[in-house]
Amino acid sequence: MRLLFLLALFALVAVLSGSSGGMPPLDGSMMKMSIIDSDTHAPLIGTLKVRIEASGGAGGAYEVNITAPGQPVSLQMPPASYSPTAHILVSSSGYYDSEEITVTGEEYWGKVGASTVPEFPQGQISERTDNAASDTPADSPQTYLLEKTFALKRNPAEDRPSVQVAENTAPTSSAAAPLNTSRTPPLLEMLVTICVGIALVAAIALKIKKHKKEKDVNAKKEKDTNAR
Repeated sequence: MRLLFLLALFALVAVLSGSSGGMPPLDGSMMKMSIIDSDTHAPLIGTLKVRIEASGGAGGAYEVNITAPGQPVSLQMPPASYSPTAHILVSSSGYYDSEEITVTGEEYWGKVGASTVPEFPQGQISERTDNAASDTPADSPQTYLLEKTFALKRNPAEDRPSVQVAENTAPTSSAAAPLNTSRTPPLLEMLVTICVGIALVAAIALKIKKHKKEKDVNAKKEKDTNAR
């Protein structure tokens, strides 16, 4: 019965999403988010990351691209019976991630109202990558659950990628020189060994030749002596 109930709920969500292009955000569930440089206060483009912790496996996570100051973003939360907590932070290329802020289920449903949404099973909160600005008409009055401007501090390590590449490759080229010089002594040693070997063989051959000559001379003398 529980499995059939979950399948029915999933089917209902699919029908609603397919017929209206997605379920609209709940009243009071929108957040107004901005990202700026902490030094210049210039607006930044980044990513809002939402991670939901909840009992019964009803949590999840999704991301939303922030492309303009004061961008509306919907916060999806499981019902209060799951004791949910939303963990929210933003990131932007070339900057450190923001500190994490939290929204509890009590704070969320205190503004949204628990009677506005039915119970839903695990997997209801899904990953998102849109900017969520189209969820709410521009001319409609809006009461925001949360208004937050994240001031991000620049990360110097990500400002100079070319320098990082140069620094990473420099040790490789400098390390190559010792490798080349370390290969030279064995080569010279091998050549010296070959020369010594050749000289030794020549010396042995010369000694053998001399010994044979002396033997021939002695044999001739002995022959002459016997002939007398």
